[in-house]
Amino acid sequence: MRCAAVALLVTAALLAPASAAISSLAFQVEPRLEECMYQEIRQGQSVRAEILVTRGGKLDVRMKIDAPGKGRLYEKLVFSNIDDTTGNVVDSLIKKGHSFIAPSSGNYAFCMDNTMSRWTAKVVDFELEVTSPSRPAEGESPKEVNGMKRSTDRIHEQLSAVERMQHYLQQREHTHRDTAESTNDRIAWYAVTETFIVVGLSVAQVVLVRRWFQSRNVLPGGLG
Repeated sequence: MRCAAVALLVTAALLAPASAAISSLAFQVEPRLEECMYQEIRQGQSVRAEILVTRGGKLDVRMKIDAPGKGRLYEKLVFSNIDDTTGNVVDSLIKKGHSFIAPSSGNYAFCMDNTMSRWTAKVVDFELEVTSPSRPAEGESPKEVNGMKRSTDRIHEQLSAVERMQHYLQQREHTHRDTAESTNDRIAWYAVTETFIVVGLSVAQVVLVRRWFQSRNVLPGGLG
């Protein structure tokens, strides 16, 4: 098993009385390997980590979260195409994860474990949101703080809606491409199999005809 550190790519940082930083990253986890991301988090901050397996096998990966000095906070085998409430397979992918309050300060490890897969790589979209407790700035009234927070929440909701649409379009593209590739593979194998069958029947026909003539002493060299 290999554990590789991957730097987080910050795609949006929303600065407000409740300071929030949203980071996202898309990467591939090779079979029999584990990929980890590390993020510096302070004690008391709210953390939300979510993943979406967009390609590979059963769209599953084991998600692990480790806290500095606290050990394993979370571990679960995540299936992005299964509704955890009903246990049914769904057409659209579902983003899943874990939310918690940081129990200590330091580097937190967010690992995607694909060691259970022997042949299939998994493509994972990872999103991490870290929010600090609200602290009104000097000179700001509670009313101003609430207004800024509402504006921030609206921006966050709009960004989340755009991201969900991007994930949906990306997954639909992957699904269509996988279907086309699978169809092409089946056609290719069918053509190869058909060729072998035709060649085999031709050879068998030649052998049978040759033996039929030989049994009647018709072919040259067959006369006594």
